[in-house]
Parts: sequence; structure tokens; C-alpha cells
Amino acid sequence: MTLNQLKAFYWAAKLGTFAIAAERLHVTQSSLSKRIAELEADMGAQLFDRSGKRAVLTDMGAILLNKARQMIELEEEIRSNLKSDVTPTGTCRFGLSELSATT
Repeated sequence: MTLNQLKAFYWAAKLGTFAIAAERLHVTQSSLSKRIAELEADMGAQLFDRSGKRAVLTDMGAILLNKARQMIELEEEIRSNLKSDVTPTGTCRFGLSELSATT
């Protein structure tokens, strides 16, 4: 299970269609479908019922949706904290070879 697979699943479930979710994630629809299929294989359960015109969440999919949301929010929190807390300080030194320094 990867974060990209969870994002693909989450947005497909949240937005209601694979096409709109793929657009939101800037991937092709086939790439998004593959990520979801890989996640389903890893979980050992179908997350969407694809028998109708629209893919509908299964019971297992509904359970995973909340957990996927939590994982995505945690990733966003980590990224936000790292960006705001890190301020480069100190001296930065670069080394050059003698040939580079003379040309």
C-alpha cells in the first residue's frame, strides 16, 4: 500500500468518478485505475463495485475511506510542519578542483 494508491482511492471515492479524480491528481485515468487495482490486490478486497455505470464504494471501501483521509491529512501536516520549521542557517562551503578554479 502506497500513499499514491491511497490518494487515488480517496479522490475517486470523494469526487465520484475516476476521470475527475485523475484530473485532480494530474495523472491519466488508466494510471489512477491501476493504482486502485493494485491497492485492491494488496488489501485482498474490492473497494469499488464496478457492476453499474458508476463505481460505488463497497463496505470495505467505506471503511478504508476514513483511514485514507487521515493518512492524507497526516502527510499534509508533516509537509506543513517541515516547511515552516526549517530555516537554513550557517556557512555553506563549496569545493572546486584546481582545474575548475583556474578556468
